[in-house]
Amino acid sequence: MKTPQELYEEVRTFQPAEILQYLADKESISLTDATERWDEMLKFLVLCATSEKVHAPSEAVDAAWHAFVLHTEQYEAFCLTHLGRFVHHRPKVQPFEEFANSVEEIFTVFPNSPVRKHLWLAVGDCEDGGSQCVANCAEVGCHRVVAQRAFALPSLVAVSAH
Repeated sequence: MKTPQELYEEVRTFQPAEILQYLADKESISLTDATERWDEMLKFLVLCATSEKVHAPSEAVDAAWHAFVLHTEQYEAFCLTHLGRFVHHRPKVQPFEEFANSVEEIFTVFPNSPVRKHLWLAVGDCEDGGSQCVANCAEVGCHRVVAQRAFALPSLVAVSAH
């Protein structure tokens, strides 16, 4: 069985131009920003397909996931071909726990692929908090999400169909 890092290395070049452009237009962001969100979303989907836990993405990653899910044929083919299962988008049951699972794992299971912290955390999300936490934190271990959040969590989670 492949590690999450190995699986991510296989899928990271999957960047359908039409979906990236759709994401950029829908979110009013640059194509570069859309591509960064897309890459974090690919890590998130790999995490969902390889972990036993239920996960929830950040708002930025969720926007990329929504863009992908709306292109249903491509999303289904990607999941089944590359992840070996369909990753469903479902309402959250325990939003804080599911998001905390994601943040904890996203910073640890991809050791060879730096995570774009600004797409996962908002200022004050970390135990260490403060205005410099996200920008300057170099240690994975400091990213333990606190219960008080500066922004709403996305309303859906990923559940892999087995």
